[in-house]
Amino acid sequence: MAQRKRRAPVRFGDWEENLNFRSLKENKSKEKLWEIEDILERREQEVLVKWKDWEGPSTWVSLDGNQELQQFIERNKGNPLSCHLHRRNLDSNKIDCRNNPDDIMALRQAIFDSLGDARHTADGALGIQSRTTVKVPFSCASFNKYFRSLMDTLPTDNGNVDFYLTGEEMTSAIGENWSNRCYKTSTETFVSFKEFIHVWWGYKERKQYQHNNCKRCTWKDAEENRPQLCDPVILYVRGPSWIHVTFTRSRRNMVTGTVAKRRYLRLYIFSFFTYSSM
Repeated sequence: MAQRKRRAPVRFGDWEENLNFRSLKENKSKEKLWEIEDILERREQEVLVKWKDWEGPSTWVSLDGNQELQQFIERNKGNPLSCHLHRRNLDSNKIDCRNNPDDIMALRQAIFDSLGDARHTADGALGIQSRTTVKVPFSCASFNKYFRSLMDTLPTDNGNVDFYLTGEEMTSAIGENWSNRCYKTSTETFVSFKEFIHVWWGYKERKQYQHNNCKRCTWKDAEENRPQLCDPVILYVRGPSWIHVTFTRSRRNMVTGTVAKRRYLRLYIFSFFTYSSM
């Protein structure tokens, strides 16, 4: 039987009634999905993206209809390796620490994160714990260069050391702008220079007791004959050298002053009026 044709509008031409729609659907599913290679710029709710394997120009993509892309941007704000947009923002606004090695930057970041713990406290308090300690791996070469060279009293060997530094000496070791953390509001948390900073550096012995072949733990004969003491195999967990820095942290308001001073003033006024009323 001859195939019947229907007359469609002129701009679409003739089409056959037994058209294979399955093949059209399969061809549509085979359309190439372009992968984003890099994110270059951002303007409000749009980002300029560079497409992978595409030689044409970069295009602007809306974030309103692309939740996955929006989550990627928010999740990697502090990651300079994620895209050009974050790398440019971090490079243009970062504290100038280009001459510091990774060990110094790791210590500065640990202190910066610790200062954030002293902010969200009740008004008038110095924090959950005013005296705190941060611990990070720190190589022997970096310690000798940035700390051991400051202290004439420290031994020249590579042994473990325990000493105290002033805030100014700590600044000489790890650079400027390490001792305070500011926020969007006028609140600031900082390391107090009124007290000494305690520093410990070295290797810590870490023992692991393995009882796989212990006669007491693996005993299978009569219970009264079980050995009284264990005889485990002692293994040593070997790791890098660490530095422990202990300091006092506080917080203040850039407008009204240190929180501790305001708290002391309130207590003094309250005690004065209480004494006067007696």
